[in-house]
Formats: sequence, C-alpha cells, structure tokens
Amino acid sequence: MVPNDLVFPPIDHENLKILSSEYHAPLSPPPPQPSPFAWISIPLHILHSKLSSFRLRGPIWSFGLPAAALLMSCWILIAIRKNKRTLTPNEARLINIINNKDRKIAKLLHQIAQMNEILIDRHKALAAKVMK
Repeated sequence: MVPNDLVFPPIDHENLKILSSEYHAPLSPPPPQPSPFAWISIPLHILHSKLSSFRLRGPIWSFGLPAAALLMSCWILIAIRKNKRTLTPNEARLINIINNKDRKIAKLLHQIAQMNEILIDRHKALAAKVMK
C-alpha cells in the first residue's frame, strides 16, 4: 500500500521534492482569537470587586444604596425645576391677553356654529314648503 503523502505530497505539487520520507510539517496550534466580549471582562471584574467590598461592609450598604437613589432623584428634580422658565410680568400679561382673546374667539365660533344651524333649519323648512 502506498502512503498518503506519496500520492499527493504537499510539497511535490509545487515541483519541490521531499528529502526524507519521514518529513512532517510541525503542527502549530492556531493563534487564539480574542473574544469580542473580552474587553468587557476587565470592567466587570472591577465592578464585581467594588460591589463585593461594599457588601462586606455590612449595614452601611443597606442604608447607602437607598440614600444614593434618593439623593440622585432629588438632584434630578432640582435640575428640572431650575430649567423651568419663570415669566417676567410683561410676559405674564401678554399670555393673559392671548388667553382672553382665545376665549373670545372660541365664543364667537360657537355663536357662528349656532347661526349656521338656524340657517340650515330655515332653509330646510323653506325647501319643504316649496316641495308641497
């Protein structure tokens, strides 16, 4: 029986001759591919060690986390209130005038709608008399 490397030796196909029949290319393992999530592991280890040290401290941890959450929520509420704009007296007066004008316009539109209904009813009554 013929050995496999004599049938199609890896070097012979490029017209290179094998010097010894026991020639084997050394097999080296492929280089390790870095995991796409490897960069996350270091910060996770740091976070885990910090949380472990906080947990080992005892009762301060049970009070500290809710206190930090309360402090953060208060800070957010204060920031939201600061961002709200206070109106100057002139701006407040102008907004009041605009609101009054809007109410008057809405009242006039309502009156126009009522007058249209009355006119439509009269038109229907006249059309009914003419058809008889």
